[in-house]
Parts: sequence; C-alpha cells; structure tokens
Amino acid sequence: MTPKLQIFISYAHADSIELVEKLRQDLEENLENLTPPLGYRVKFWQDTISIIGRKPVDSELEDAIKQSHYFMLFFSPGAQISRNCQIEWELALRYGKQIILIISKTPDQVITFEEFIQRVF
Repeated sequence: MTPKLQIFISYAHADSIELVEKLRQDLEENLENLTPPLGYRVKFWQDTISIIGRKPVDSELEDAIKQSHYFMLFFSPGAQISRNCQIEWELALRYGKQIILIISKTPDQVITFEEFIQRVF
C-alpha cells in the first residue's frame, strides 16, 4: 500500500474558492503524473470535498489538521478577517504543522502577514 501525505487547505470562501479549486485540481493531476513517482500518495483536505458530516464540523476540522502533514494557507483579504480561518491557523500552530503560505491579494485591504499575526495572536 502506498503511504499517504495529507495537506490541509485553509482559505476564505469569500475570495479564494475558485483559486483553491483550480490549484488543488492542477496539483492532483500533476502529482499523479510525476516520473519517477513520489513514492507516496498526496491527499488534499479541503472542506468542500472532505467534510463528511459524521461528527461536528469543528471536531472534523481539528482532526483533519492533526492528521495532516502540511497546512496550506491561502492568505487573502477574506482570510485576514475570517474567524474560521483564524481558528484553523491557531490549530495548525498548536499542532506544529509545517505551513505552506500562498499569498493571494487584491490592491485594497491588504495587510502584511506580520501585521496579521500581531492582530490574531
């Protein structure tokens, strides 16, 4: 059986869902076709496709973050003000996850990552 590597995707639905969907699909396609193969299967955990409803959403998100090897953070204006994103980030830090940072911005409302960290923590 091929080992699995899981990446949790954190983003704001308000301004990043299309970008996240496209990037996830592109990564899944390209990772499958690597030669030589990676030696493990990469699984992306994204709320719109991964939540299965057997337990409360908060518990399911926390379990997914705990089980993930990496935490992919789409840092956008919407994510900066999203309480759900902030909770996910706090959990990723609590569980010591390696963070893959993707900055998605528009000219208005943008603050630096450092400013955001100061506001949240």
